[in-house]
Amino acid sequence: MSKGINTKIIRYPHSTSIILDSNIYIADFHRRSKAFEGLNRYLKLTSSLVYIPEVVYKEVLNTYETGAAEFIKYINKQKRNFSSAVSTVKTPQALIEEYKRAWDFDIKYDHHYEIIGSEAIKLDKLIDKAIKKSKPFSPSGTGFRDAVIWENVVNLAASSNEQVVFISNNGKDFGHEKLDENLFNEVSIYKNPVKYFSDIAGFLQEYASNLEFLSKETVQGWIDNVDELFTIEATDLLSEEYEYIFNLDKHDFPIPLEYTNYDFLDTEYLTSDLTDYYIYREDDDYYYIEVIVSIYIKTTLVYEYTVMGVGGNNVNKTDGEDLYGSKLSTIQFKVNKITHESKLFIDKNTL
Repeated sequence: MSKGINTKIIRYPHSTSIILDSNIYIADFHRRSKAFEGLNRYLKLTSSLVYIPEVVYKEVLNTYETGAAEFIKYINKQKRNFSSAVSTVKTPQALIEEYKRAWDFDIKYDHHYEIIGSEAIKLDKLIDKAIKKSKPFSPSGTGFRDAVIWENVVNLAASSNEQVVFISNNGKDFGHEKLDENLFNEVSIYKNPVKYFSDIAGFLQEYASNLEFLSKETVQGWIDNVDELFTIEATDLLSEEYEYIFNLDKHDFPIPLEYTNYDFLDTEYLTSDLTDYYIYREDDDYYYIEVIVSIYIKTTLVYEYTVMGVGGNNVNKTDGEDLYGSKLSTIQFKVNKITHESKLFIDKNTL
């Protein structure tokens, strides 16, 4: 069991690089549907990433702003009939700023979404496709936005070692049940040809259905079965660990601890809770799961100090206080893909 914790996402070999078309976001602006819930769980579990082309990001914001303006216009029109029920109405600009701020926050702190610019897209290639009316350009030559999105997909396929997935419900330009033949041929030369889906549900059915057994309840059960390991770790702390585990500098002791003699007695393991988990590698037979656990600990701090008593004589005093703290720890499990049986696994490569 490792003593430290690495918060940086480590992408395992079967991670997936995903691009969603604008229409997928526009159908669920706030990404609260069951489909997005499932996608976010898959991203976290497999350390996969969704890349958001800049053109998609901007189109989603523009579409939201247009919808917000129409909504506000309707509300203002009804105010004369329902003035008592409608006190204040936000402006379209306020709504779009609020939406953009929330989305930017999610992208920044989720760690599974990343905006990619258009710098790597070659304009002469787009011009050539537009002139030839090649897919995803339409027979009339329109479709610049779709062409930019597609070039992001192509560039990702060319540079990625992971499977690349493109999800769009724009069947007319990209393909209905499968990717348009000309588009498929364009990316079939790469190590991982692009997989195409018309919705998130279809993607999850193929990629995530075999991972549904990896629920929080299941993984917590694995942790409970190896409880004795956390007992050992909680009662065998390194001396330098006490200070930050029990936040000594934040406690209001009668006498500052630097002026006392103190010791920790009776360190006790209380419980452990699942904090996070993800697949960090797999082979033909097993998933290898990294589990991050919060271990809750109690200790008794006993300290001696000297105060001036009656008559100016020094008086030695002893006092004590129960302190509670927690620490993060990591542990690995090896899980059979068929039986789902888990075994504690010490992976020397992660120590």
